[in-house]
Amino acid sequence: MGYNIPSKTIDELTYMDDVFLSTALEDNIPVVQRMVRIILDDESIVVTKETSQKELKNLFGRSIRCDAYSEDDKSRKYDIEIQNGSEGASVIRARYNSAMLDTNNELSSDLVSKQLTDSFVIFITDHDHFELGWSVYHVERCLLQNHDKNQAVKNIKDGSHIIYVNGLYNDISTPIGRLIADMKCKNPEDMYYDELRERTYYLKRTEEGRKQMSTAMTTYVEYSNSVARAEVLVKAVENAADGLNASIEDACKILKISVNDYYSAKKLAKEAAEMTV
Repeated sequence: MGYNIPSKTIDELTYMDDVFLSTALEDNIPVVQRMVRIILDDESIVVTKETSQKELKNLFGRSIRCDAYSEDDKSRKYDIEIQNGSEGASVIRARYNSAMLDTNNELSSDLVSKQLTDSFVIFITDHDHFELGWSVYHVERCLLQNHDKNQAVKNIKDGSHIIYVNGLYNDISTPIGRLIADMKCKNPEDMYYDELRERTYYLKRTEEGRKQMSTAMTTYVEYSNSVARAEVLVKAVENAADGLNASIEDACKILKISVNDYYSAKKLAKEAAEMTV
């Protein structure tokens, strides 16, 4: 399961907690714009849309839920994800998220090559995923063969970008180092960037903001608990069916569980698993 019930209080949360990140970035263009500009080292980026926990579906109905989904004035799309632990930050998941961003482009069939906009999957990790000590890693599709062996591989520039941010990087003399410090900081008074500081202050220091944060945490916990209960129910029914060589319907009858409850739980557990890839 990819859903972890937060055990922290509101005061202990940081941008490295996905429930706090999603709440802080929800419809908050200044914060996400500041983050994207620093991570991509491009002050010209103008974010025009931000939606937290946006669900993206592919043609087969499978889904992912972005921690923070954004678009800019050039229709480029950004999926920002917090990844605590190496398992969720795999390059396979990054590739899958990138494909989902492309799938959700609104295209006409005869102009795909012209209309497909750039996409950026940004994984902000609590560790150095590639263990090279860099602050930011850019993963691009490249042409490996090169006539001149002394030259670097050639970037084919297909518009698909995967970026890993090293959460262990701590050089605060650099913009990215200060951003990472802010994302790990609990107290808004100690933050470097105004956009992050002001949003954190609102969510932690004002009554209205704390209510918003509390509601988000409650929703997150309730959903996590619902998924956990669904998984237990499904496992119990399927184990009973396997052990007794019985049908799902007969196993439900033996366990005194409604067949409809089983299939509802099965659907919820499946959707949650797909969200976490």
